Amino acid sequence: KTRQAGASIPPSWLLTLDRVGAAVFAVLEKRLGRRCIWRPGDFSFTVIDPYGNEDRKVEGGSMALPLALALYSLVTRVPVPTNVTATGRVRRDGTLEPVESIAEKLEAVRRERFCVTRVLVSDRQEIYGIYGNMEVKRAAALEDAIVEVFPSPPDPASFPSRMDINAEIRALNHQYETYLIDTCIQNAGELITYLESESLPLFKHDVIPALFTCYWKKGSCHCHRGEVKETKHYLRAAASLYRRNRGLIRRDDYFDAGISYAVLLKDIFRYQEAETMHFQLMDEMEKGGCLDHTRGKNLSTLSQLYLAMGRFAEAEQYQRRAMRLINRDEVCRNYGYLARIHTRTGSFQKAAAALSRYRRLLDTSDAGVRAAHTPFYHWIRAEYLYRRACGVRKRRRPLSREVGEIAEKYPAPVWWVPALVHKFWGLACLKAKEEEMGLQQLERVINYFSTRFEPVLRVLGASVRVERAVYFLERGSYEEAVQDLQAIAEDLSLQRDIERFFRKDVAALSVSQGLLARGPRAVSRARDTLERIRDKIPY
Repeated sequence: KTRQAGASIPPSWLLTLDRVGAAVFAVLEKRLGRRCIWRPGDFSFTVIDPYGNEDRKVEGGSMALPLALALYSLVTRVPVPTNVTATGRVRRDGTLEPVESIAEKLEAVRRERFCVTRVLVSDRQEIYGIYGNMEVKRAAALEDAIVEVFPSPPDPASFPSRMDINAEIRALNHQYETYLIDTCIQNAGELITYLESESLPLFKHDVIPALFTCYWKKGSCHCHRGEVKETKHYLRAAASLYRRNRGLIRRDDYFDAGISYAVLLKDIFRYQEAETMHFQLMDEMEKGGCLDHTRGKNLSTLSQLYLAMGRFAEAEQYQRRAMRLINRDEVCRNYGYLARIHTRTGSFQKAAAALSRYRRLLDTSDAGVRAAHTPFYHWIRAEYLYRRACGVRKRRRPLSREVGEIAEKYPAPVWWVPALVHKFWGLACLKAKEEEMGLQQLERVINYFSTRFEPVLRVLGASVRVERAVYFLERGSYEEAVQDLQAIAEDLSLQRDIERFFRKDVAALSVSQGLLARGPRAVSRARDTLERIRDKIPY
């Protein structure tokens, strides 16, 4: 059942809600003939078992279609018929996909819900047999399923005709803070179109700050996805709007946009330009004044740049300076950054202390902060545990199990942070001589990253393949290693700046592919190249 916002839901549920809600609101927009902006922060949901008790352990994509119908019912105020049930995965574009264990699901419905006479599934779902008096209804898209259950169009009077810009900007900021990147990009684009309309009945002092926020958030979200061209376009548009309208846009918002651009430069390995940008922002902040929190964000991202460059002493120095300035609600993540620095330098006691402080701050934070930051804590702790396991022999299995317990909180690597958790679980398993489990986890992570189009995420995929290729070389599986070498070269050549940064390494990999069978010297050279690439990728 769905409900208005107020209760915290697990991160994996939030991602499901976001994906399903985007598809539902696209159908609503089409049926109403009016713009409908999806705001995931306005909603929450819970899953109840046959006895009416809340069950927060439910995972998997099969709950997506019933969630979509419940959400549509909630926003249109039209109840779902009591004789209807559904199971199916829902993609963001509304496509319906089949689910596993359909026979068991239908048998449970037949046994526990005697009133159900219709069950909606994907048109690609394979079903064998007859289940009581239930009629199977197939649908290719969410719109078809909604029309089947709600044949009458929604009442336009239930939806406001005017847009509350301040409310939409607050929602956009929340989407960005909770890492709902696709929704943030889509909604920022909708708002930009609305705000740039010549007939807009709003004052300039209301439009300009809102438009700046939309440019900045949209550019920053494209940065998170590694989409360089789009990032440059929107962040430059934000900076240009600020320069043309001084006094209407907060300086701290302008600095935030500049920090996001510096992060983009780091992510595409343009390190010198990123460093220049950070120091330029530092100078502007000193001259024009800004909040301590904004200064801290700039120092923190500069620290992460130095971590990527392997300049660990400077990374620690700037991160500690940042932590004295960052707001309490966000300083918890800075302890995570500090833990990453200590982990990379082998200072595991210091890393453990930083992670402990990170955990304590999360435990005393509100539900929204915990939901946003906990996945990052798990990723950083998973890397810490794996790297500790690399340095010991007797405790490798217990450490591997600890990483596995973290990974179990994320049944599928549906975005890059859980994917990195599963990466370190797979690597920890290999260290603990649990080969089957380790290779299985690495394959799952590689499959996730290989389906992404964003160059930055493909670099993360290359980092996983590098680790697996090294493992294949060590055990003499040269054919499997060559396949990974080819894929690594492809992943590192998708974007001009990234390709330039790794050009010599990719060339060396190409030479190695045909030489591995010639003896240990060729294998050693290939491994040296892989380790050099691994050291260059900061994740």
